[in-house]
Amino acid sequence: MIPVVELPPSMRELVELVGLDAAMKLVDWRGGVGFHAPKEVPDDHELVKTVGHIAARKLAQQFGGDWVHLPRCHALLLAERNRRIIADRKPDFGVRRLALKYKLTERQVWNIVGKAADRGQGELF
Repeated sequence: MIPVVELPPSMRELVELVGLDAAMKLVDWRGGVGFHAPKEVPDDHELVKTVGHIAARKLAQQFGGDWVHLPRCHALLLAERNRRIIADRKPDFGVRRLALKYKLTERQVWNIVGKAADRGQGELF
């Protein structure tokens, strides 16, 4: 899980408002671009489809009518992905399966697990 303190300040505000999962869904949806927060959120609105009714209503109440900038959080998302890869590696779940699961090359997975081993986060397979 991404530590909230590592998030940019604008993301911390969103996490406090709608929670980490919904905030990260917003980043996946429009990170680096942002969105116009509606004042009213109909059931078929894209924001509802992205984060659900409750979070969409909170966003509309807080930011309705305003533009909400969303940082990309690219480096943070990569670090989180790498943490998940390290956590997923097991003797019966090798590099090839990790590469397929995370849509990476085997070389990329080897680089990620190799760096983790260099930092003392465990042995390679």
